[in-house]
Order: sequence, then C-alpha cells, then structure tokens
Amino acid sequence: MTERTATTADDAAPDPPPDDDRHRYSYAALARLALCWELAELAEGAAAAVPTHFDHATPAGELVEFADRLVAQAQTVRDQAVIYERERGTSWEDIGAAVNRTKQATHERYKPAVDEWRAALVEPLRPARPGTTLRSQRLHDAAYSPTATGRRLDAWARRHTRHTDDDHPVTGHLPPLTVLHESSALLDAFAHARKHDLQGEERARLYDRRARLYDRIATEQNDPEAAEAAAAARAYAAEIRRTTDQENRP
Repeated sequence: MTERTATTADDAAPDPPPDDDRHRYSYAALARLALCWELAELAEGAAAAVPTHFDHATPAGELVEFADRLVAQAQTVRDQAVIYERERGTSWEDIGAAVNRTKQATHERYKPAVDEWRAALVEPLRPARPGTTLRSQRLHDAAYSPTATGRRLDAWARRHTRHTDDDHPVTGHLPPLTVLHESSALLDAFAHARKHDLQGEERARLYDRRARLYDRIATEQNDPEAAEAAAAARAYAAEIRRTTDQENRP
C-alpha cells in the first residue's frame, strides 16, 4: 500500500486552513498529536509544583488540590491514549489488558469518547445555538490545526526531552496517511454530507478533496484514469460553486 510520509511542521511555511490542514494527516496521526499535546500539558502542569519557593505561603491542602487536578488531567491523557490506540488498530481486548479491565468493561468505559472523537473528525464544529450563527469547536485543537500544533510540539520536545538533534521529534514520526486511510476518511465525509444534505461550498470542498486524492493516485500509481477522475471532480466542484453563486445573487 502506498503511503504518504507524515507531514512535518515547516517553521517558515504559513499554516494551511484547518479544513485543508487536517485532511493531510491520518486519523491515527491526528489522535497521536492530540495525545502529545495532552502529555505536554500534563508534564508542564506537574512541573509547576516542583519548586518550593512559595511553600511557606501555601494554604493548607492546596498541594493536594493541585495533585487532584493533575489526576483529572491524567485521566484525559488516558482517554486520548485509548483513542489513539483504537485509531492505530488496537483491539478492545488488548486495551482492556493494559488497564486491567475486561474487554466489555473497557468498551463500555471508552467507546463514547472514541465515538465522539470520530464524529468530530467529520464535523469539527458544533451546531449553532438557536438565534445565533456562532459555532464552537468540537474537535481537539491539536487535530483541528495539526500543522501549527506539530510545530509547537516539535519545539517543546526539543526543549524538554533528549531529542535535541531531531528537528521534528514529534511530526517526523507520525503514522503516515495511506491511500486507503485517505479514501476511508473521504467516504466518511461524503456519508456525513448525504446525511445532513450539505450543499454549496461545503459540498464543493468535498469534491476538491476527491480531486486531490485522485491526483495522488494518478501520480503515485501512474494511473491515467485517476487523472481523468481528478479532473472530473475538480470540474464538478467548480460547477457547484458557479450554481451557488448564481443562486445567491440578488
């Protein structure tokens, strides 16, 4: 199976728009970036309590409260670790063995988080509240803007770990985006579009993605039929935009 090398964060390049950015990464890579982010947050949070400079002025019980917050953060890390394991193909049975739970108990405990993660990958914004047009972000920040997140995590890892000689200690070793993974993600997106009757620009962007996928197949597999399919998808996206523009004219 042809694989696309994991995207690395170029410090000099501008960040791509989120709608294009996350589609350059496999679901497993996005989950790993989210896990890396949570791990870094936990590490920095824990490190904040290492100095003893202000212990003399610390109210009674404050460090216990601090530790309790770290436990809550660690539970978030564990949830995200389970999500990553599922995205890389780990079975519920193996995950259960790692946390000393049965397969059924593990499935019941973590499946809602996995389901919400996968739903957010397809629809990263929550519906607007009645009477407003504002939509809050549903998808984890690291997965929503993976290139910018990866750049920050690469810098963090170089500062805080032994990987000082690796320019991309995080983004350089992410699970690659295979043609199969890219195709599966696009099928998910089209299924979502049909279910919610998406039209206009949202639908046009799906055909842009289809064109890019066929372009990739045409290049990597020297497939002229894929090149024709890419051109057809691109033309259809343009037609959707023309029709939408005409319908929106006063």
